[in-house]
Amino acid sequence: METFLLRPKHIIIASVRDTAADYVKELEALPKADGSRLQLVKIESSNSADPAAAIKDLTDVDHIDVVVANAGGAGEKGMIPLDVVSSEAVTDVFTVNALGPLALYQAVKPLLEKSQAPKWVSVSSAAGSIGRLEVHKAHIVPAYGISKAGLNWITT
Repeated sequence: METFLLRPKHIIIASVRDTAADYVKELEALPKADGSRLQLVKIESSNSADPAAAIKDLTDVDHIDVVVANAGGAGEKGMIPLDVVSSEAVTDVFTVNALGPLALYQAVKPLLEKSQAPKWVSVSSAAGSIGRLEVHKAHIVPAYGISKAGLNWITT
């Protein structure tokens, strides 16, 4: 984000979970090149309605060139062993890591389609690799791995 803000005439749209959080002031204070600005929107990746609401509020944006979907999280739920992890824990992690980016993609797709060179980037993890599960020792994070494998599928 900082790199793009230092380029002239760039609008950076960044999402935060809480627009009143302390770190928001730090983001807003980042240096910006001439004509560049940062616009913060509220997106909580566990809420499938947030991306569409955030995009609806972008009244002065006619296209988006690059989207970086960096939803991620698992906390302790991601580390519960497969033989005892609950379906609720897997669902919670999957909702944030796979369904959150899916809702974001659906919300931004019309604006991406207006770009001359649209780019979608999903931030995944080696834990989402089914073919290299053992190499990456991803079996210790089943809910997280399942969610990132889902994200990988959505991205392809």
